[in-house]
Amino acid sequence: MSKPPRKPSPKLSPSTLPGPSGAPKRQLGWLDANVLIHPLFENDPHRPLCRQILQDPEEGRAEAWIDVLTVHEVSDTLLRVLATRFPSPREVAEYLTSLLLLDAVRCADKEVLLAALQRWAERGPKFGGFADAWLAVRAQRSGLPVCCVNGSDFPDVVNTYPLAEPGQGEAATP
Repeated sequence: MSKPPRKPSPKLSPSTLPGPSGAPKRQLGWLDANVLIHPLFENDPHRPLCRQILQDPEEGRAEAWIDVLTVHEVSDTLLRVLATRFPSPREVAEYLTSLLLLDAVRCADKEVLLAALQRWAERGPKFGGFADAWLAVRAQRSGLPVCCVNGSDFPDVVNTYPLAEPGQGEAATP
């Protein structure tokens, strides 16, 4: 059985190649959630290294990539594990937004990701978690409905449930 084709790696952007000293930036690649979580624990043995990893993009020495799944994992973990420091989605969103706003931190659909974090922070957990906020923003921007049996999670987004009978108003695909 042949291997599936590999997806291309993130490419360095010419606009970010030179670092502050003119030397090329180091490519950190995709950041795992642990790199964003370990620095938040005072006695964590990985804290110094993770803080240095995050400091490099902050100071323009490196470029890093964050995936929406990593944001989701961090959002869930911080609310559960560090509830005293991150008691609501607002604090988690502020932390993640501060990282995502760095020029050297890249991600697909950064504008949508920031909008989802803002929606989650403003609405709080009564409208679902970060994943619901992400889905709602994606639906609003794409013009597609959400199909959810719990419509209260998406009060301002078109919902296809209950499903319409064929020919009676089902959502059209753009």
